[in-house]
Amino acid sequence: MKAKILIGGFVALALAAAIGLGTVPSAAQGPATGPTNVSPFTAIYADFQQHQIPAGAYLWYMFDYGGENKKINIFVPNGGAVGLEFRVYTPDQAKNIENDDRFVGRGNRVQVPCSDGRCTSPDLVWEGGFHQYGTYYVLVINPTNIWKTFSLLITGENVSHGVPTPTPAFPPTPVTTTTTTTITTTTPATTTVQPVQPVQPVPPPVVPTPLPIPSPTPVKGVENDSPYTAVYVRDNRDQSIPANTSMWYKFDYGGDRSRIMIVLYNGNVSGIWFALFTPEQAINFTDDRFIGRGMTQPVLCDQGKCSSNDLVWVGNFNVSGTYFIRVTNPNDKPWVFKMHIEGDNINIVE
Repeated sequence: MKAKILIGGFVALALAAAIGLGTVPSAAQGPATGPTNVSPFTAIYADFQQHQIPAGAYLWYMFDYGGENKKINIFVPNGGAVGLEFRVYTPDQAKNIENDDRFVGRGNRVQVPCSDGRCTSPDLVWEGGFHQYGTYYVLVINPTNIWKTFSLLITGENVSHGVPTPTPAFPPTPVTTTTTTTITTTTPATTTVQPVQPVQPVPPPVVPTPLPIPSPTPVKGVENDSPYTAVYVRDNRDQSIPANTSMWYKFDYGGDRSRIMIVLYNGNVSGIWFALFTPEQAINFTDDRFIGRGMTQPVLCDQGKCSSNDLVWVGNFNVSGTYFIRVTNPNDKPWVFKMHIEGDNINIVE
């Protein structure tokens, strides 16, 4: 998609309401002023506010990022349910958009627990990180034929939304001095000049020192939050995973089609799940494409057959290399899990 095909004359209106999404019945009911952020060169900073996007429109937003592969979270509440899309662009990809529409990631609808077991989330999410600092871009797309309202939320330890305007310094209090001269005449022949008493400068007003406001203690995230920081599988050891977090593990495999089995104990009970990535899929992990995931197995029970408490994946590959496992905790509280891996041609020792 080149900048020249971006739709001009669209309409956008910034709203100050709380996060949420809806629809505007028809284009005729939208605002009359067209948006300006119709290309990466006119992108505006994401501001956590509600915005309207016309039917068939493309709107560009940006954020500043400090690099160091710190985690970035991009979230459009209810975006998937109403048919919106978004893509993530590096600085170079955005500058070259007219020649080549390549992007590094896109919003996805993930699986979440629900009353039926596992359901597709109505939200669009993307998580990732980069080693390079700079200004990154998000393209929000409305492929439908009606107006939509959306909120674009971009957070992270190394994420900022424009340079803040500095607070002007408090001007110094001017000091005023007054000199008084008194002349007393006693006789026509004698003039006495009284000495001038020095006037003390007016001291500036005392401004009380503001009480220090303690900075909140940052919550330390997991270190193995991407394939680039993955650790070797800690076989049969208790691992703690924070709420709404993914942790990455790896193992080496000889590629001789020997059997591999991965078990996540009690995954079907806790809601924690895992996905398996090939080396190539791990490089492009923001596409969220994986070759397999842990599944329940039928087991015998009083009712005949039931689903197991554990999640299991069994398979093999004909290519040697380092393979990756992503364990995800979609719950709103931390959890302790245990994972097991076995095979004749695997290595989990650094």
